[in-house]
Amino acid sequence: MADINKRGFAMRGLVIDAGDMQAMCQVARNIYDGILYEKDTCRLTSLPDNLRAYDVVFVRFDMRFNSISETACTFLGSFDDIQVVLFATVDGPAIGITTRAALRRNRECLGSSVRFMGVFICSNGPDCDNIVHTTAGDLFGVIDFAREIGISLRS
Repeated sequence: MADINKRGFAMRGLVIDAGDMQAMCQVARNIYDGILYEKDTCRLTSLPDNLRAYDVVFVRFDMRFNSISETACTFLGSFDDIQVVLFATVDGPAIGITTRAALRRNRECLGSSVRFMGVFICSNGPDCDNIVHTTAGDLFGVIDFAREIGISLRS
């Protein structure tokens, strides 16, 4: 049976990879795999016409020097009345005061009508560090993170 949203329709999720790499990175694929309801994926250059058709939009971006690109910030600022989860890959360690402060600044790029659902951050190395749920310390923790977002959407 399909997960049902608050409007009585099957839940839908979208994973947008707004990172610099041509191919979707592993953390984005794991987010996609963690979504247990209807889902789509796209790159920033091929967005669907209506983001409001999705119950939640997961957006990946790259953080370099504890900042995101102006393009990514402008894109996040264009969101209106949707639920958003941010997930990022960073150069270097994923946990630290400067990374956390940068995530707060980057979250400020979101429009005022956006419902912020959470954040997941990974280093570009083989391991991930999830700063929201610190018990999930590897790349596969992102799958559980995506599933937890789905559970929160149903309640």
